Amino acid sequence: MEDIVEQTKRDERAKIHAARLRCLEEREKARSETEGQTIPHTRSRIFRGHKILGHVTNHVPGVLRYVHTRRENFIVTCIGKSINTYASNQLSLLSTSGTLTTEISCMAGDTYHVYTASGNTIYAWRRGVEITHTYTGGHGSTIVFILPFGEHLISIDELGRMCMRDIKTEEQISTVKFDPNTFKVSTVMHPATYINKILLGSQQGTMQLWNVKKMKMIHLFSNWTGSSILHIEQAPAVDCVAVALSKKRVLIHNLRYDVTIMTLKCEDQPISIAFRTDNVEAMITGNSNGSITLWDLNRKEVLQHVVKSHSEPVTGLQCFHQEPIFFTTSSDNTLKLWILDGPGGTFRELCTRSGHSQPPGRIKFFGSPGYEVFSAGKDGRIRQFHIYNETINRAWGENKIPLDVCRRRSEKPNPIIDFTSQSVANMQHHDDIAILTEDEAAVTTWSSNMFKQGGTVLFPFKKRIPHPDFVATCLFLSSCGQFVVIGYDNGSVHRYNIQSGQHRLEYGRPNKAHEGTVRGVAIDNVNGCVASGGADNLLKIWKFDTSEVMEELTFDAGIASIFRHKKSNILGVLLDSFEISVVDLVSKNILREFTNVSSPVQDAAFSPDCRWLTASSADCLVRTWDLPTGNMIDVFRLESIVTYMDYSPQGEYLATALSDNIGILLWMNRSVYRFISLLPIPQDFEPPIVDFRSLVTVPVVEEPEGQTTGYDYVSPEYLDNDLITFSQAPEIRWKSLLHLDTIRERNKPKQPPKQHVAPFFLPSELKLPSDDSSSVQQPEISSTSDSTSKESKIAQNSKILSIAFKLSPFATGLLEKNKAADYHLKLCKILENMGPSQVESEILGLAPHAGGSIELMLAFITFAKHVIASKMHSDTIQAYLNVFLRHHADLLCSHRRFQKPEQELHKTLVNTTESYFDCVNEVLGYCALIKGDIY
Repeated sequence: MEDIVEQTKRDERAKIHAARLRCLEEREKARSETEGQTIPHTRSRIFRGHKILGHVTNHVPGVLRYVHTRRENFIVTCIGKSINTYASNQLSLLSTSGTLTTEISCMAGDTYHVYTASGNTIYAWRRGVEITHTYTGGHGSTIVFILPFGEHLISIDELGRMCMRDIKTEEQISTVKFDPNTFKVSTVMHPATYINKILLGSQQGTMQLWNVKKMKMIHLFSNWTGSSILHIEQAPAVDCVAVALSKKRVLIHNLRYDVTIMTLKCEDQPISIAFRTDNVEAMITGNSNGSITLWDLNRKEVLQHVVKSHSEPVTGLQCFHQEPIFFTTSSDNTLKLWILDGPGGTFRELCTRSGHSQPPGRIKFFGSPGYEVFSAGKDGRIRQFHIYNETINRAWGENKIPLDVCRRRSEKPNPIIDFTSQSVANMQHHDDIAILTEDEAAVTTWSSNMFKQGGTVLFPFKKRIPHPDFVATCLFLSSCGQFVVIGYDNGSVHRYNIQSGQHRLEYGRPNKAHEGTVRGVAIDNVNGCVASGGADNLLKIWKFDTSEVMEELTFDAGIASIFRHKKSNILGVLLDSFEISVVDLVSKNILREFTNVSSPVQDAAFSPDCRWLTASSADCLVRTWDLPTGNMIDVFRLESIVTYMDYSPQGEYLATALSDNIGILLWMNRSVYRFISLLPIPQDFEPPIVDFRSLVTVPVVEEPEGQTTGYDYVSPEYLDNDLITFSQAPEIRWKSLLHLDTIRERNKPKQPPKQHVAPFFLPSELKLPSDDSSSVQQPEISSTSDSTSKESKIAQNSKILSIAFKLSPFATGLLEKNKAADYHLKLCKILENMGPSQVESEILGLAPHAGGSIELMLAFITFAKHVIASKMHSDTIQAYLNVFLRHHADLLCSHRRFQKPEQELHKTLVNTTESYFDCVNEVLGYCALIKGDIY
């Protein structure tokens, strides 16, 4: 028995090895056929845009929508050329749309669509990802206001032209032009219960009521001279609106009588207004300095004022209908959900989604799995973004420099320019991350376990000196997580213990390590040497424990920065001459030099397997070189400069930060999931500009008349002839067939049913209505002397026998003479629609002793052979065969007519099974080839 098992294992290993060899032969054949050729391309071969991390919203006010089918509120925010859709429950991100041609200038929403204006074009989105309508024409400039109500859509552009369209037909109905010198529209709204009426506010302080059906002004309201109208909001009371004026005032105005009911003076400038609709007379205002004010309208006083709720103006503010919840959006890239459940109706923060308010200063993947990205922004804040689940994003806080070592004091935190990644050791009992701040000499430490700033400050002198005359420029954390090496602009390089903050060694002492600014430092994996590069064109390699120089490498230009591969001793050196050099810290030799970059290199990173080098430059290009061959294998251009980048630990993603984008762009590495032919690209190739989000196409869907729900996806019968296809029947139906006896035994009653005694008022015996026996008619059965015709007549006259001899639809289909080509698939669907007990009865009834015949059993074997050969319904046919063989095994072995069909069925089963295993072995071979097991 052991020999058989060993032989089986050897056969499996031989098949896997053969699959590997086939993969190698196919790859070598492809290389030989395309050797010497180049493939020009218009987008990246390797990377494809996946998603944007940390971009939540911008200055465009968010839109609140209630979907009746899901009975849930959705919040839609703008992120430049795209929109995000969040669920009100925990603000989980549901979808991100594709990109438009220009930036979105305004948004609006109704029950069915979200409307966005991009330039002079309006797009209607359904489900946040599909464009159902496109409204063009009528505007010669950027649209700044959109108002949907009923079947019409109102839009106003910067030049004062107002257009009305039909939402379904996209037809432009009418248009009117305002003179910006006398009435420049600043806000628009639809008063409740005012049919075909809209209310327009202007920067001149006037307010007009228009009938859009006739395109005629009905009434000109009071003129608030010297104040611009910033916002108008409908109040819960009919005929009343709230008007926000530029002179820090909010008016409650009655439209019917043109009378101001209430005037509220504010400390801050209100720019957005919302009313509670849950039977509480309160108003909420969002102010230009980021504060939020809650007003009690009965007492005309401030109930609560929260300062610094946002760092930028609160542009978006809306209350949920009949709920004590409201949300705010701001240009500081923050979306917040508030709940009014405090004492006296005050509010508190319920949930928030936020990102950097300024472009990130440095990004690195966090942890060994690579599911999170650690980002330090120019806003001085540290954030952690999860790749797959936005609800667990974390804001670590603001980096603060102690006052006794601070070079400058400012209300705003200094930008963070660099930090050390998490060490391999992943220390949990002390700080393990060092952060470098712009224009500061002190380096602060943070704990990745506690998500907070520690008390340790790395400073080169024992006595802290306020306003030092030197600045830290670069740093590096050792693999053990205990030591940090920091370079300064005065040419010195120091080593510290991150746990205690003690100074351990100064390299180059008593002299400076470099003549000029130190641009980069690095430590090898085993703490054997330290590399430092400076503006003096020198790369020095020092012994880790002493300040002895092991090697000096001289370059033609100053060193801009250095970076190291995480799992090896390969060092990358960026030069001021726009060149990139690759150095081996073990042999101290230069391995590769890439000189075909025509602009300053911003950042570079090695792939996890150290096979590729990806770098970004000031000309907005991202290049990738193959290190073994030295060829450029990929290049693409973005709209702005990529300032920082990093590979995930598994190589699945590339994270990039742009100079003018507050989000983190996540690219998917296509070579991880499929084979890519990486032929060399000409050095002078100029790729076109590729928009990151345009790689995700925007579907345009034609909406049928009267249809408001989404389409249903219909799965094809089979995907490919080489693949096996399972049935769409529930698994419980065919799995129960294998254990019907166990199920019946389990479902048997444990004790007989109890006999209940009838009540006393019911008779104990039932009597027939009449004792006359003649009233009961007895059936008459006629006898015949002919024995052959007797059985046929009984079968014709007896209902029981006629039911017994009648074949089922499945048996009839098996015995049908003129069968269609796909008859076996139709019969499979008949069995799949039956319950487990019905299927068992159907298969048991094929035997002669159960009312079937030998022909029926032979037809079932042929039916099973066709189904197995077609590779369809592979799960259910195996269960049916199991029941058939288990119940009819004795008859199949005793009858000679089954011998040949059984052999054919066995041959089909063996061939199909071998093809399955060949496919599995081929997949295993590809996986082993990708992992590098054969090298």
